[in-house]
Amino acid sequence: MNTTRPPSLSPFKSKAKPGYKWRVRWTESGKRRNKLFQTKSAATDFLNLKSVDFQNLGNRYASELTDDLQRESVECKKRLDAVGASLTDAVDAFLEQWEARSRSAPVKELVAQFLDVAKAEGKRARTVEDLRFRLNRFAAEFGERLASDVTGRNVSAWLHALKAGNQSKNHFRRATQTFFNWCKSLGYVQANPVEGIRPFKVESEGVEVFTPREMASILREAGKAGDDILAAVLLGGFAGLRSAEIDRFQWETVKLKRGFIDLSAGVVKTAQRRLVEIREPLRTWIADRFAFATGALREPNFKRRLLAFRRYLEAERGLPWKDNALRHSFASYLLATTGDAGKVAEQLGHTSPGVVYKHYREVVEPETAAEWWALTPSVASGTVVSMTG
Repeated sequence: MNTTRPPSLSPFKSKAKPGYKWRVRWTESGKRRNKLFQTKSAATDFLNLKSVDFQNLGNRYASELTDDLQRESVECKKRLDAVGASLTDAVDAFLEQWEARSRSAPVKELVAQFLDVAKAEGKRARTVEDLRFRLNRFAAEFGERLASDVTGRNVSAWLHALKAGNQSKNHFRRATQTFFNWCKSLGYVQANPVEGIRPFKVESEGVEVFTPREMASILREAGKAGDDILAAVLLGGFAGLRSAEIDRFQWETVKLKRGFIDLSAGVVKTAQRRLVEIREPLRTWIADRFAFATGALREPNFKRRLLAFRRYLEAERGLPWKDNALRHSFASYLLATTGDAGKVAEQLGHTSPGVVYKHYREVVEPETAAEWWALTPSVASGTVVSMTG
């Protein structure tokens, strides 16, 4: 719209408005306006007033438009014409972005606030610790940058550069998306930069297991993390106990001389008593480290320290934690060794051997299974060069 068109006078004829014969047209604040008059003299008087206003406005603009500003305006208009935008559109967009930046704050400060809010809202301790681990990694990369300045391209490049599997990268993506949704709700950012980032493709939907080499590394690090952490790894990987069963585990249930763990109905998921065979190398581990252990397995802050241990393996040792992989490993290696799905189902607490056969058949080779059952304390304490083999 031409905002510099001078006012004009023209005849007016309309049956809807009889008696009005003249119209004055002009532009004001970029909008076209008009006023109707019954006589030409009244219309001319108004036209003269508007003409004076128009001339005064033109003189003011002329005094403010230096040669440099005129040249800049013309060049900017050419660039904006190419994308169908006006100078006003460009200024509005800039001011909107500037206002957003003025309301924003550094990523590290907002991450700290977000974690405090998550804890205050009563989110599970495990959830908060997971968010803390992943968002602190994010803040280590973008901590000093304003949250409003972080782009989707920035986050995507960071995710792709992580030394982790695709499933783990998806967990990082979800954590950052949750964080930026919170930032957006409070006006710290205009839009969530993670929304346009597609999840990473996870190739296999089958069960995940640890290799013997990975398990040796896990056992070695668990021995440093605490007896309860080590015991949790042993009972999951060599006895197939569920996480909830480990959480309620009592050392008095271990009948080492008789060769089994007596899981009472109050401990197991199915509410039915289960006897789990103590086979090698679990027997050696218990005799070596836990022969005189009594009471509950878990020590203070067990769940938090277990989660921190898993994060440590991923961040410092390049060994991503695989969900429920200890129990899956036990079942897979035991089935590869015995070929007896019924026996494996009994040890796991399943009612159907078919479930075991469906999920764990030929997941691992018998030769690899032999290495798994040979992971005694002396083997696990050896130097491990690679953790991905």
